[in-house]
Amino acid sequence: MKEILRDFPNFTKHLKHDIVKLYDDDIKLFLIASLRKVDYMKNASQEVLTNLAYVCRAEIKEKGSLLYSMDEDLDEQINDEMIIVFNGAIELYLVMDAGTEFQLEVLSTGSVLNAHNMLSFRKHSANSRFTMNTTFYYLKYSLLVEVAKKFPSFYRELVKQFGKAASLKSRDQNPVDFIRGTINYTDTRGKTCGVVQSEKIFNIMFAFKNSVVYYLLKNRKDRKVKNLKKILEEFITKKNKQKEMQRIKKREMDQLPLAERLEKLIDGDKILTDIQYDNVREVMDNIVKENLEQNHTQLRLLTKNFMDRLMKKKK
Repeated sequence: MKEILRDFPNFTKHLKHDIVKLYDDDIKLFLIASLRKVDYMKNASQEVLTNLAYVCRAEIKEKGSLLYSMDEDLDEQINDEMIIVFNGAIELYLVMDAGTEFQLEVLSTGSVLNAHNMLSFRKHSANSRFTMNTTFYYLKYSLLVEVAKKFPSFYRELVKQFGKAASLKSRDQNPVDFIRGTINYTDTRGKTCGVVQSEKIFNIMFAFKNSVVYYLLKNRKDRKVKNLKKILEEFITKKNKQKEMQRIKKREMDQLPLAERLEKLIDGDKILTDIQYDNVREVMDNIVKENLEQNHTQLRLLTKNFMDRLMKKKK
């Protein structure tokens, strides 16, 4: 079969054409319809979208599983793919400083996530999790580019989108990127709005939600709010460094003669911590006890001198 395809390129071309034109299944039609919702794919040819549909990969996740976490480091985030919800739902939400969750959107069947953000590998600005057992398809950035290069007109359109996505990223605009599967809204009387009006409402709500996320993230960035994990890690690291410095200092002090040890304590008085101040008397008592037999009189004088100078500094 490979030899036939190699020796008869026209046959290969017709075979691909027939597959694109004649072969249809529910998955292929669903993916093509979902891809057409993306603005830069709206006017793409059927052949382009069919090729893209064939390189999409399916995955199943259980309820409660995380798709993306905005707290992950950029190097650990998966930000080079477009998500299409086939069956189930994905919730987009933020976690406020107090720990409460703020829901942005619930994406149901036919919804598209990260169609633009993946073009510039943007860091996720919202958390994403599955609210039920969900089947979804994902299209990798590398496969999108690979298919686009076979179709010059579509590739030129994609290059324009690269620039637009990079521009939005540099200004932190439209941090949340999604397209709802169904855009149906009702008015105050419960009457279903028309397609055009529903799209206008969606665009307004999309802009509003992105504005909210933009200012929330900007405020958080300006205040440099750190999550609890990072605060604890920094605290533990700081305490470990302090303990290590204390151990080093203690080893150095233990090797010194008594007189030099006392002088060292007095000279280093400015860097003594409150805890060390509280423990000075106990340290001195131990020194007195250990060296009492060697030089009782001299030791008492040195101790008194040290404590007098120490109390003056404390005052």
